[in-house]
Amino acid sequence: MIASLTEALPPLAATIEPLGPDAREGISAAAALGFRSVQLSATQPGMRPRELDSGDRRGLRAALSRIGVSCGGVDLWIPQSHFIDAAHVDRALSALDSACGLAADLGRCTVCTSLPAEMSAESWQAVAASADRHGVRVADFAVRQGNDSSRADVPYELVGCGIDPAALIAAGIEPAMHAASLGRRVTAARIVDLLASGMRGPPGEPSGARLDLAAFAAALALGGAAPACCADARQWIDPRAGLASTLARWTGTSDPLGDPSRARHAPSAFPVGRIGEQGT
Repeated sequence: MIASLTEALPPLAATIEPLGPDAREGISAAAALGFRSVQLSATQPGMRPRELDSGDRRGLRAALSRIGVSCGGVDLWIPQSHFIDAAHVDRALSALDSACGLAADLGRCTVCTSLPAEMSAESWQAVAASADRHGVRVADFAVRQGNDSSRADVPYELVGCGIDPAALIAAGIEPAMHAASLGRRVTAARIVDLLASGMRGPPGEPSGARLDLAAFAAALALGGAAPACCADARQWIDPRAGLASTLARWTGTSDPLGDPSRARHAPSAFPVGRIGEQGT
């Protein structure tokens, strides 16, 4: 049943940062697990926008194409306080603008971040301006009880809502109902559970699962926005096994780690050097 719902959504992306310190290895590992989309991190060494010139970005696009995956989104997880602290706000907004530029160069994918409600109107407008200038969308993953985390003065087509089920469950908010209430304002969603142990983990764990994945997928698919969805393996005990099982549940296929014949043995698209050196 989940597969029939998720067909209405973009390909599920995998976070590559938990798969190893080297982004190149993480991308290849995600592809080998069967993912057709990857979620990059603008704070991971080798993937920071300021480290990637135009040639590097062309090389990265070519490498992703060779390995058969697209970029589903770019994460920028920096402290919310940096967006309101006078000593850090300019740098934070500049980092977000750079992440939007990278997302534009990698197929106009979504930038995921977390913005404080106390951020000034000028800063909110700066975020929207960055999204507009680069032709991408920003997803705000801040959890605010009783607030849909969107602002009337900022178009949700530019700065929409991001949904992290684990964070919502921790705050006492039911993820599927929250997603349904937001409808088209949902720009991006993480596929992750908050287990009974209190740890973040993959949905559908035999013991301790709390997320109703089918209901959550239905809310996302029927909301009309086709949000970017990402299996978020940050803090998972076994990221590779968890990503494999999550993709299997999401697509209704067999777990490639449980059935070696189904595993996708993707050739490495990054044989030597830094990311941008291939295909430039």
